[in-house]
Amino acid sequence: MEILRMLMFLIQFPILSPQEHGSVPRSSTSDFNRTARSVQLIKDAYRTDKIVGTVARKIQITENPSFDDLHNVGTIGQIVKLLEMPDGSTTAIIQGRKRMVLNELITDDPYLLPG
Repeated sequence: MEILRMLMFLIQFPILSPQEHGSVPRSSTSDFNRTARSVQLIKDAYRTDKIVGTVARKIQITENPSFDDLHNVGTIGQIVKLLEMPDGSTTAIIQGRKRMVLNELITDDPYLLPG
């Protein structure tokens, strides 16, 4: 657990914005926006360190939210399972680990990366 705690502060992790809500530490979520951008984020994170940030949107209508569309408090999570569904969709089970605060954005291409 101590290694995970150190990794969360040393690496840059992508930001995922679930469709309906964010996640909280010590909880699991599988609800995320299934756009090409979010599916690519999940697959890239799963291939590497499996660490992502989840942050709720201020306005749910936005399909690809910008930094300003997100709340500034979220959760650092770890992808525990990636499922390819029979209908071709992708579902990820993300376990919330620690609370985080977003201060700035480094890039939004190909997905949001905080600074």
